[in-house]
Amino acid sequence: MSTTRSAKGGRHMIRLSKRMSELNLCSRREADKYIQEGLVSVRGVPVQAMLGQKVCSREEDIKIMLDNASEHSSLSVNSFFPQVVVLNKPLGYVSGQPELLRRQGKEGNRYKYEPAVSLLNRSNFFAGKLSEKINIRALDFDGPRGTLSGFVPAGRLDVNSTGLLVFTKSGIVAKQIISKNTSIPKEYIVGVKDVSGRSRHLNDDIDLSVLLGSDNSIKDENRGYVPIKPLLEAKWLNEKQIRFVLLEGKKRMIRKICRQHFDLEVTALKRTKIGQFPLDSLPTGKWRPLIEEEVQALLHF
Repeated sequence: MSTTRSAKGGRHMIRLSKRMSELNLCSRREADKYIQEGLVSVRGVPVQAMLGQKVCSREEDIKIMLDNASEHSSLSVNSFFPQVVVLNKPLGYVSGQPELLRRQGKEGNRYKYEPAVSLLNRSNFFAGKLSEKINIRALDFDGPRGTLSGFVPAGRLDVNSTGLLVFTKSGIVAKQIISKNTSIPKEYIVGVKDVSGRSRHLNDDIDLSVLLGSDNSIKDENRGYVPIKPLLEAKWLNEKQIRFVLLEGKKRMIRKICRQHFDLEVTALKRTKIGQFPLDSLPTGKWRPLIEEEVQALLHF
């Protein structure tokens, strides 16, 4: 057992590595390595580089100080290559586990949506202009049906959404992208149509700037009205398209904003940028690893 009770106030103390895992900073194995490298701080104070360190089971102020990693450290930012890949997700794939959808039909067929990770195979690899910097032989294709092994999505795109999707083996990278306190913006280009039944010129009559304020919410089927963070940008590109830039990504958030706030139905949704990484020329259904400089920029956005 790694949990003990301290003499002060009867608070539970647990291993630092376990608490780091609970906070989704990284895996326990990764945490042990960070601790041994002297790269962990608690409440701003560096932790002594030895295993077995304990903290309060409710401690929140724990940080991994990658900026302090030396060039030759086994845990410098270079250790995240090739642990991060990006995919241009096509329609018809889910970002998480495979989904079974029952539809009415003559034979009552069940339709299976494949997970997007199934696209991370050799045939869909695309290096483009970075072919000299990316060595596909550094990657392990021993997952199901010859796919990359051990990669999980950092974020979601539903089956009817397309665009940039990040996969990683690193809990640190995933947390940087999807934690509630993330500072990494995500950009979406969204096609819409009016379902209000009124005659409107959408880009003239609908003021999207209200979404930049702090008093907005969306209705959740199970939890009622849920507050959302102010969007960084909400701008009409033309009569049928909007560019949204936001930090958080609640489930079907953009679709709910459009329908509940403006009587707009989303006809297409494409994530075009995460942090400093645009979708650029990555073809639909293709993927590539991020090179070391890109991972560094992502971690220090």
